[in-house]
Amino acid sequence: MRIHFVMWVIGLCLVGSNCYSQSKLMNAAKSAKVGVVHAPTTKKSTVSPSQKKRKTTSVKPKPIHRSTVSADQKFAKTAYMEVTGMVFANIDKKSHIIDDYGSDLYAKDISYLKPKLYYRGLCQSEKDVTLDVKFFKDGTLMSGSASPVGYTYSTDATVSSGDGQELELSGWGNPSFTIYDAGYYKVEVWYEGNMLYQKGVHIKSGSSPVMRNDILSINSVEFANSDEDNKNLTQYGNTLYKDDMRYLKARINYEGLASTEQNVKLLVRIIDPNGVLCRGDGSPVGFTFTSSIRVKPGKNQATLSGWGNSSQSSYDEGVGVYQIWLGENKIYQGNYEIKKKKGTASFLTVDSKTELSTTFGKAGGTETFYVKTDGESWVTWGLPTWCKVKNKKENSFELECAKNTTGSFRSDYLKVKSGSKEVKIIVRQN
Repeated sequence: MRIHFVMWVIGLCLVGSNCYSQSKLMNAAKSAKVGVVHAPTTKKSTVSPSQKKRKTTSVKPKPIHRSTVSADQKFAKTAYMEVTGMVFANIDKKSHIIDDYGSDLYAKDISYLKPKLYYRGLCQSEKDVTLDVKFFKDGTLMSGSASPVGYTYSTDATVSSGDGQELELSGWGNPSFTIYDAGYYKVEVWYEGNMLYQKGVHIKSGSSPVMRNDILSINSVEFANSDEDNKNLTQYGNTLYKDDMRYLKARINYEGLASTEQNVKLLVRIIDPNGVLCRGDGSPVGFTFTSSIRVKPGKNQATLSGWGNSSQSSYDEGVGVYQIWLGENKIYQGNYEIKKKKGTASFLTVDSKTELSTTFGKAGGTETFYVKTDGESWVTWGLPTWCKVKNKKENSFELECAKNTTGSFRSDYLKVKSGSKEVKIIVRQN
């Protein structure tokens, strides 16, 4: 397979006070008794020599005892960290970054709002913690059916020791439509009932704007389906079908605004009909691929690199988004559409599975399987020699297994097919 590159938080940190239990001090030191001789009234009082040097004695206080508190225990209530900052990104349901941390965020573009913490680890070694996160819109807590009481979501995290640490939390949103309106949101991060950090984030109205630049102005974009050798399988402007798709290739119609030719590196973002950013191992953060073109003065055309898979379709049926960026500015946004051919299957299951197995005893027997597909028809393929299909109906069939007279265990498989979809059924017999 060959891919062309033509891509649940946080504010002051509440540090618990050191708590010590102290033993009581011993009683104060006792003074030694000194003997005093009372002289006759007619004489001066005297002190015998032996009394002059009599010493006083005292009891030394015992050391103060404090309970032993480890460094980690001192910071347990803070989740073993001092949070120093929080930033936000827009991600898709597969955690691909669409708008990177710190970028301007627009309501219509957001799939999931994802926070990231910057912190100083106060633990001596790594600690596993569960953080509780609250998202607020205009003072109202955002939550779902699976949200913990009083929180938006909870997420497990590992806290590392030392300065300069980062921690990405889970995103909150919806893959099918945005749940965010323009306005001010607040996110709080809690640990065992203690708030660690809070920060607000402003989400702008609409979607990220198309910006003007001094290099080129894109007027329109046409799409074709090509193979890995850049040969068009479907010509520009023609209907693109899901099962036929290999590489989605764009041809831009533009006007060069500079007086001389120049090489320009464009960033392309393809978002599929499910809201997922298309990307591979070499994709830049937040984008699908880069493509370099030579921009000429005046009205011209340029072909960008294709994106897809050489052996099978990597595109789903529906309308997707195609964006072209120049540096940090979006200079074009349009849609592409992938359709399903009439009669072709977009899904196929047998007993609600895409792969399954069954085992018969030596005496053989019969088992019924239930088929679901949106294709016009389906067939069974590759039956084991000791099996046969009976009573095939619109959405079911019976598999009959003969008696095993070989004296040994045997195994084989068959497939149920509808268009390009297939389900494998492994058949075993004792």
